[in-house]
Amino acid sequence: MDYGLLADNVLLKLLKISDELAYKELYLRYWRKLYRSAVSKTNSKEVAEDIVQSVFTDLWDRRESHQIITIAAYLETAVKYQIINYIKSAISKRTQCTRVSANCKKQRKTAPICPCWCRS
Repeated sequence: MDYGLLADNVLLKLLKISDELAYKELYLRYWRKLYRSAVSKTNSKEVAEDIVQSVFTDLWDRRESHQIITIAAYLETAVKYQIINYIKSAISKRTQCTRVSANCKKQRKTAPICPCWCRS
């Protein structure tokens, strides 16, 4: 059977019964678009790769319980939320680093060695 000729809804049904070739076909159809979207929003090829990998891993891990109607919309939404989580995490780390750095500057006046992992 040529999986490249199958419609997305057929591939989803096959995926639900653990058809690895259906999974591979879905990956081949969508990874590039998802990757480009993630790169454009994160400005990082490595982060984009991790996000796309995570989305497809989750798709496989929960293949039997997913209630997906449109795979393209599902994957795009999953990538969008992974990007949002990445940005939130980056902002949180930057905020924490700024706080630690400010604290570090105060400590440097009294301590010869700064114990902070984040320096400015």
